[in-house]
Amino acid sequence: MSIRIGENIPRYNLDEIHARQNQDQPVQENIKAPTSDGDIGVYPWHYPQESIDVEVVDARLAALLNGLSPDNVLRKVFAIEVERVGYEVVEEAYEKFIELLDGLSDYVRRDAIPEVRIGDILGYLVKERNFNVGEHEDNLFVEDLLGNNFDCDTSSLFILAAAQELGLNDNNELSLVYVPGHVFLQWNDGDLQFNYDQGDFRSDEYYHDNFGEMVVLDLSTSEGQDGIRALAYFNRGLDKHTIDPDGALVDYEQAAALMPKLSAAWVGQGIFFLEQSDYERAEEYFVRAAELQPNYSVYQRNLGYVREMSGNAEGSE
Repeated sequence: MSIRIGENIPRYNLDEIHARQNQDQPVQENIKAPTSDGDIGVYPWHYPQESIDVEVVDARLAALLNGLSPDNVLRKVFAIEVERVGYEVVEEAYEKFIELLDGLSDYVRRDAIPEVRIGDILGYLVKERNFNVGEHEDNLFVEDLLGNNFDCDTSSLFILAAAQELGLNDNNELSLVYVPGHVFLQWNDGDLQFNYDQGDFRSDEYYHDNFGEMVVLDLSTSEGQDGIRALAYFNRGLDKHTIDPDGALVDYEQAAALMPKLSAAWVGQGIFFLEQSDYERAEEYFVRAAELQPNYSVYQRNLGYVREMSGNAEGSE
């Protein structure tokens, strides 16, 4: 998810935005034109739904997800992504998750140490089901699951959801954590603590060396906030950004409301106003992000850039 969560979202940097503004060209990169049957690119559902009966879909979705435990994170993710992909695609993704779960129930060594148990989940996907794990351009969990392609946040969501169903996280030892530009898993049972990141066990020093002195945000257990839904809304906003920027802004706002400490949600709003050449509004949101992650150099550069564009050079000093 190299720049999905935080950095120069979405998929381009501020210099490129400036260049586009000078050329007076609309934002359309990474969006393929619809074919005659309405498909876009590889996935026919990767396009805004023309209409959706929310009450009907919610009722069908509630019945479908009865097979998941009440606190499973995928309940929240599917409920948010259904607006983008439609019920039938979520149903297909859910059925694939249940099928994978059946295979995992025999594959995971439940009596092994936590590192092995958690590692077995991703190991099964890669070794037995031909999943790829690495950075790519998709934004939605259902898209990654059905396409056998996971990145840092979607692989972490899958592992957490599977652990919840397999009884490997009954005491919330495993949590989803965020730093700008990245999402990974953290295990902490009071005696043992480790980080699990796309198949690798990482030390705290690794994140310090690669991400600097940044605030680590627990998305799954923060009291009074809903980081899982915030992440899902943010990713849905990114999925809309180039074809429905107004809808994307609403999703970024929802993400910020659910978890005000999620800096990427403020950056998303800042990018929206930057693309409208509303530099003062953009600065407000970039300031919020920089205050949440004061040691993240990308946010400081973004803030300096928008202040230069607005003529507020003093504020960038």
